[in-house]
Amino acid sequence: MSTPIKTLTLIPPKAPNLLIAPVDYTQQYQDQFSNALRLYFNQIDNFASGVNSIYSSAATIPTVGTWPQGAIVYNSAPVAGGYIGWVCVKGGTPGTWKTWGVISS
Repeated sequence: MSTPIKTLTLIPPKAPNLLIAPVDYTQQYQDQFSNALRLYFNQIDNFASGVNSIYSSAATIPTVGTWPQGAIVYNSAPVAGGYIGWVCVKGGTPGTWKTWGVISS
């Protein structure tokens, strides 16, 4: 009897808008690059440990694509009184999303 193989798909997070760095590499460029790398390595760590989490960012709740339960989308345009982001509570296309993390006003 054969054992089923679990296939994982690595979906890279949306990278921040990286600046075109001058020759002396500004601190802002280094910080943005470090953040992009942190997102990628966190996702790799999650897959390696069996956690199926997906992190992304957008200005609105996801309305397209297939998302697993537990996926988190950070709000890329947060405001006072708004939310940090959305979490997928039921996987699907696009899934069922709920806000989380109230930002004080």
